[in-house]
Amino acid sequence: MIYVFTLDSTTRRGISKNIDMHGYFTHVLPPGLPDPYPKGNIALLFVRYDKEEKGILPGVYLEKLGVVLNPRGEKVAKVGKRIKIDLLRSIGGLLPLDTLVQRLGFDLAARLRVATKAGVYPMAKEEGELVLSALRSTSDWLSDLLTYLDDVLDRDHLDEEHPGDAFRLEERDALRVAARIGGFSSASLEVWKRPRDAGAPYLAGLIREPTEQALIEQDVHPLVDWAADLGQRRRSDIDVLTDGDRRLEIANVNATSVEARLGTDLIYYHHNTRSFVFVQYKRLPFGEKHIWVDERLRCQLDKLERVAALSAQPVSSEDWRLSSDPCFVKLAQWTPDDDSLSMAPTRGLYLPISYVRLLLADPRTHGPRGGVRLGYDTVTRYLANTEFIELVKTGLVGTVGTTVEALDKLVTERVAEGRGVVVTVERSKETAADRQARNRSRGGRRKRSTSPPKHRTEPLF
Repeated sequence: MIYVFTLDSTTRRGISKNIDMHGYFTHVLPPGLPDPYPKGNIALLFVRYDKEEKGILPGVYLEKLGVVLNPRGEKVAKVGKRIKIDLLRSIGGLLPLDTLVQRLGFDLAARLRVATKAGVYPMAKEEGELVLSALRSTSDWLSDLLTYLDDVLDRDHLDEEHPGDAFRLEERDALRVAARIGGFSSASLEVWKRPRDAGAPYLAGLIREPTEQALIEQDVHPLVDWAADLGQRRRSDIDVLTDGDRRLEIANVNATSVEARLGTDLIYYHHNTRSFVFVQYKRLPFGEKHIWVDERLRCQLDKLERVAALSAQPVSSEDWRLSSDPCFVKLAQWTPDDDSLSMAPTRGLYLPISYVRLLLADPRTHGPRGGVRLGYDTVTRYLANTEFIELVKTGLVGTVGTTVEALDKLVTERVAEGRGVVVTVERSKETAADRQARNRSRGGRRKRSTSPPKHRTEPLF
């Protein structure tokens, strides 16, 4: 099945930032339409021009292709369910509907015309495959793009029982958290095939877009060669997310076999304000409410306190932080069916290190035999994903005045100790004030119409 979406040109202009920069839009499927296939669907985005605009003659044009990664969507009151169309990519111009239907049989051409008048329309599998075949024949670029989107829908899923995947779950979650802090879509980071090397990090399995590798080679080299001196076993896989003005450089670094790896760290560094936050992952087993604090964790807390010492004293109002805690422990818990459909970070408790120290001395965390437990049943106050991400994205937590050289040394040390590190660097010309203004503008709510929903494309954000 493919889904055909058609926007009028006015609606298209209204959501151009999401479509063109972030590569997605959302749509409410009215009741009565068949559900998308469980593995996802390719989406065709048409735009209707009722009058000439900027040299574009009136008509219907295919503009972009994308995918529905989460076919389940989410229910919206009684009007249907909202689905998200991700990885929207340009087809290299505008393809007139009249040109496309000339490559189809008479009956199928008529049904495609009907589909473009409906706002949203699912086409049966056989019909959809014929439409996609016709698109492939129009250009090599479209053929390569459709091959990539097919790979997206046939991506692998992580399995804790598979060697290396337990750590990759942590690494993927770190990537999702980092993308949300930066305000980027993580959809391209979900397109994954399991690497042959069981010890390879999550980023090593990303399926690259047709033009992405050239982009990486030309313009997305990280600030430093992370872990360059760690010897032959090191891995440093690189990716990038960009919205045109800002760039999030991502490196997935390790130098240890799966058997010897101790866990995963996330470091998010905001280059322009020279500030980072540090998250160390601890796994909370499924079905358990807490972990027991052992000597290893206590030693790790000592090391994280030394990491916090990299922060300088604030000298301006933009350097002010809510606390001197840049380091957190995330007690993360995965469920057996917790995979990539929602692209949301996994549930967990974010605990600042100074808070953990107090918890270790709190009688409420002590077990009957003297052990110490941290988890949902013993920690009543903690940061969840949304709260933690909001604090970081507004610059209210993190180090002050940390150089790239200090960051490089930290990454190298953590990897040498047997940790896998996801290090992300946000680069832009934004000041702390600019960053705050951008986050506030994205967080504002738009007024919604109270009129009954019509069966046409209505963007919902």
